[in-house]
Amino acid sequence: MIHVAYNGLIEKIENFTDHVEWERIACDILSGLGYRGIKPQSPTGGADGGKDALWNDSVGNVGIHISLREDYKRKLQEDLGKCMGKDYAKIIFVTNRAINGTKQDELKTECTKTLGIPLEIFDQEAIRVEIETHRPDLLDKFGMHNRRIEIESAELLTLPYLDDP
Repeated sequence: MIHVAYNGLIEKIENFTDHVEWERIACDILSGLGYRGIKPQSPTGGADGGKDALWNDSVGNVGIHISLREDYKRKLQEDLGKCMGKDYAKIIFVTNRAINGTKQDELKTECTKTLGIPLEIFDQEAIRVEIETHRPDLLDKFGMHNRRIEIESAELLTLPYLDDP
């Protein structure tokens, strides 16, 4: 029997349904991971040229695909098909689904073989880690409250020893 520990944020990520807000969350997280200047393409709907966001630096263009679909593999394959002929140095795929390490390796290999472009995947666990450790401000977007307590300074408190009467 496989025991999976419950995590409330994982449940919220997996059941998230707001596509517009998911694209914003993904871009917020990627921006915090060094993809500053990320450009969402059409987060409120409309034509986006087959990508949800774009980032560029000295390495070149990075096409970013963001999905809430349960059939993440099919969605990724559809998105990779739209990348044919594009000048991407790398592709990033952000999903609210869990993708184990072996499956991620297979998808990355498939992308490299098909397009000759490296693929980076941010699945629900990667998103959870970023939110819980670096972006607790995003918990509100999932209907959760930031439970982190910031203490600027603390003094050692001592209580008098009380004898039994």
